[in-house]
Amino acid sequence: MQKKKQIIIIGGGTSISEGRAKGLWDKIKGKFIIGLNYSFNYLPNPTFQCFVDNTFYNEVYSKIGYLPLIIGSKKKVEKELPNTIFLPAISKYYKDIKHGVYKNSLVGLYALTLAIYLANPGDEIYLLGMDYGEKRKSDFTKVLKKPAELNKVMIRDEKNRAMTHFYQGEINHRGIGKINYYNGKNRVEQDYKWYKQIKDIKIYNVSLVSKIPEDIFPKISYDEFFKKLDKDTYNQDELRTEIRRKLKWAI
Repeated sequence: MQKKKQIIIIGGGTSISEGRAKGLWDKIKGKFIIGLNYSFNYLPNPTFQCFVDNTFYNEVYSKIGYLPLIIGSKKKVEKELPNTIFLPAISKYYKDIKHGVYKNSLVGLYALTLAIYLANPGDEIYLLGMDYGEKRKSDFTKVLKKPAELNKVMIRDEKNRAMTHFYQGEINHRGIGKINYYNGKNRVEQDYKWYKQIKDIKIYNVSLVSKIPEDIFPKISYDEFFKKLDKDTYNQDELRTEIRRKLKWAI
């Protein structure tokens, strides 16, 4: 019987700050980790790094050449690094990613779709920093479009921008403080409803303040997450070889 794998996806949401304060990076060393966007600045050796924004790839091109494996959206880039597998991104979910990887505009969904494809029945996937929007004092899951409503609950940084990323103030990029998309009516349900069909893989959202509904993924705290982590670590080269084997049709 094949042993259960645990796959960890590192997003950018502010809830990761709690994990960092509790020793997150040390606790997940050697695990199967998918890093998103700028997370490589904090966790420099993930199993693979993921992106969908070609602007991001072009901007950090000179900084990510050392990474053993990058997987990202097949959009026009200025230069292609030999460590990168480019896969087409689409707007509809298919479990078989040979149709394309969902979703073409959100790297967290793109990475989750990849993780499900790479997982086996019985495996577990943990979503970290998938807050789906701004940090709030309260009303975490409500859709609030009116500025007056948001101003009552939203936490801002020293530049008066919405707090959206755990590394805000340390790294600057065009996604910081942008929240209109995430507060669209029924937006989160439309983005995540596809994953309700996944029954053979357990997916946990390690963010109690995430806007992603609990009827899609159960929410757990970092303390619960650390308890659920098994003691296994992985040979990263072997993991990457297996990933490349599963994606050989695209290479």
